[in-house]
Amino acid sequence: MRPLLLLLAFLSAAWLLAQTPEPLQNPGFEAATAGKPGSWTFTDFRTGGQPAYSPSAGRQGSAAVGVTVATTTQRGAWQQILAVNGARLLFVEAWYRSEALPGAPAPKPCLRLTYLKAGKGWDYLSDQSLTA
Repeated sequence: MRPLLLLLAFLSAAWLLAQTPEPLQNPGFEAATAGKPGSWTFTDFRTGGQPAYSPSAGRQGSAAVGVTVATTTQRGAWQQILAVNGARLLFVEAWYRSEALPGAPAPKPCLRLTYLKAGKGWDYLSDQSLTA
C-alpha cells in the first residue's frame, strides 16, 4: 500500500486582541533539530502513524509537518500546549494537503482545541473536519 502523507503546510494562530504576541512557539515549523520541529510533539494514539517533517514541502516551499500512515486505522497529530492567559478570542489558520490510500476514502484532517482548566478538568472545544 502507498502510505498516506498529510502535510500541514502552514499553521499559525494569532490572537485577535491588540498588543498580544503570537502564542505558538515555532508556528511555521522552521526551527528543527534532527528532523523534528522545535516546540512541537507528535502522538500516534498507539496506532502506528509516523511523524513526517520537511523543511520545504509546505505551501510556497515553506516547512511542513505531516502524518504518514500505511493503513486506514493509523493516525497521528502534531500538538503544542500554550497558555491563553484569559484571552477570549482566538484566530486559527492552517493550510493542509492530503492523499488517500488506494481504495480508501479521502482523509479529513481536523483541528482540535481543548481548554485545560488549570488542572481542574477540561472542555472539549472543537473537532471540526477541515474542508476546502
